[in-house]
Amino acid sequence: MPHPDAVPALIAAMQKEEAMPVSVQNDPQKAKFFVMSKVQKMISTAGALATTGDERAVDPLLLAAADSQNPLEYKLAATQQLAFLGNPRAIVGAKKVDGLMDLANKEISQYDPVSQGFRVQIALSIGNLLDGSDTKLLDKAEKAITGFKDQLAKYADETKAAMEKDGKKGGSRARDLKAYAQWTKDYNEALAKIAAVRECKDDVGCWDKKLAGKQIAVRLVAAHRLASSKNKATALKVLAKFVGDTDDTVRNVVLFGIARQGDPSVMPAVEAARAATAKAFKAKPKDRSLKAGLYAYDLLLAHLTHK
Repeated sequence: MPHPDAVPALIAAMQKEEAMPVSVQNDPQKAKFFVMSKVQKMISTAGALATTGDERAVDPLLLAAADSQNPLEYKLAATQQLAFLGNPRAIVGAKKVDGLMDLANKEISQYDPVSQGFRVQIALSIGNLLDGSDTKLLDKAEKAITGFKDQLAKYADETKAAMEKDGKKGGSRARDLKAYAQWTKDYNEALAKIAAVRECKDDVGCWDKKLAGKQIAVRLVAAHRLASSKNKATALKVLAKFVGDTDDTVRNVVLFGIARQGDPSVMPAVEAARAATAKAFKAKPKDRSLKAGLYAYDLLLAHLTHK
């Protein structure tokens, strides 16, 4: 885990502008790789900042998420890593920095799938960041996300009416309806996260039960809340129970939480999970999920060894 002294350097690296050389601009393939390398740098530095839990990372990540000149992948990385950073201040921002709620409430076109999709990801990150300590903020987030969902329902009704009127039921309209349905599902997941936060707040025992549940969205917010819990010893015991979780997304947050909250005492549980994964990988050597799991366990063990 990066030392707090590394935070300014990580922020500077993330914010450093790199102009695309003319020779690269004139080659579409090279230009694509150049942009993706910027995105990868953003993911790496934002991820490192998130592991620190340092509040100084909030505003730079918010600015990166808000910058309209950034590629979508860049903005998504900033938004997602704010959830891992775990500081609810990211929801409301600061005097001169828009928070995630401000970004979500920006007016966007019905026919702008990029902005609509980005709003969905913001809502999911807000759901992972809420800690239940501010009831008014919970209410505000729930009202906003419900409004976004209702707006999609209106768009869907209008689209269906137009299809019935002219008999044209394929093409872009069908794609729009499919997108509205997916985004509605995602907003429902964000609302499920908020409902869980209302119920559990900072109760580690409650989050233990949620993490053992079946709904992935709620399991994810449970892992995020445990990763940021001030009751570190109890939260670590809960996270350790799920170190070998079979859902990749849940396991990733669990391992992140163990890295933040853990110490060498949890290494036997991690080693056992790694051994089980290694056995499964031996039987299925082409399974990318198992391979990624082994890599994640190795990184965590290296981290815990030096903690």
